[in-house]
Amino acid sequence: MEIAIAPEVIFSIGDYGVTNSMLSAVIITVLVLILIVVTTLSISAFKPGKIQLFFEYVISSLSGISESMLGKASKALFPFLFTFFIIVVLSNWFGLLPFVGPISVIHHEQTEEVFIYQPDSQSDTEFVTENTGAIDHKDNISDEVSDFSSTIESAAETEVPKLTVKDCIANRNCYLMLDGSIQVHEKAFPFFRAPTSDVSATIALALISVIVTNILGFNFNGFKYIKKYFNFSSFVDFVVGLLELISEIGKIISFTFRLFGNIFAGEVLLLVVTSLSFGIATLPFMGLEVFVGFIQGFVFFMLTTVFIGLSISHEH
Repeated sequence: MEIAIAPEVIFSIGDYGVTNSMLSAVIITVLVLILIVVTTLSISAFKPGKIQLFFEYVISSLSGISESMLGKASKALFPFLFTFFIIVVLSNWFGLLPFVGPISVIHHEQTEEVFIYQPDSQSDTEFVTENTGAIDHKDNISDEVSDFSSTIESAAETEVPKLTVKDCIANRNCYLMLDGSIQVHEKAFPFFRAPTSDVSATIALALISVIVTNILGFNFNGFKYIKKYFNFSSFVDFVVGLLELISEIGKIISFTFRLFGNIFAGEVLLLVVTSLSFGIATLPFMGLEVFVGFIQGFVFFMLTTVFIGLSISHEH
């Protein structure tokens, strides 16, 4: 097993490398927009379906929590808070989908050895390798990533003893290519990755939460809101203001690593359990991660709501 904390670049747009977590975030955003449109068009006041009833229950429950904390401001702020909730939950659950992980991109090193499985062979289970040659690593990031449908021609043209399924299972580095061939590669990484398992995504969500909270504080309290952080009326108020400023930085750190740590650790746990038990003990832990993904989204929703409530009602 090879566990990478940093996301991997899967393709480039010009000089900008697009990572697997970024691609997943775009997919989730599009799916949320489609879900909103479909749900809106299918709403019925007289014969609501099961999906509509489910969403009505979730929205009414979260709306009641928001209203109890924000009062009249909840009507204007709840759409933002609910969007936060649904994006975080779906991002957490995205990593549990069956195609996230198995679909991989082959990464070619300069002297990578490739094994080819040819099912029509009459030979035994011996591995034979073929050097793919050096690949020029220059400025373009995409030179490091191969296309799914690409094959190693130099290896395919060579008559090699066959690699059986038994050997492939024992090696655990086999990949079924789009052209139907089975190859063993030492370097590969997933094409998709849960956005919240990338610290860049969680820090972005944390910054949005804290920045919006303070913007709303200024909007509801005016310029006097700045006294929350910079109050020179007395030494005690000055120290309290500095502590408030430090606490805002602490919120960003807490939001970021709480969400990232839970989701990334959950994915590592599933990987380890699946590897050790050959998938037999995966299902119970999968259910646990579904629950954790929901709880983390709810915690993000609750804390953001509480902090906004404190900022808009803060007395200066």
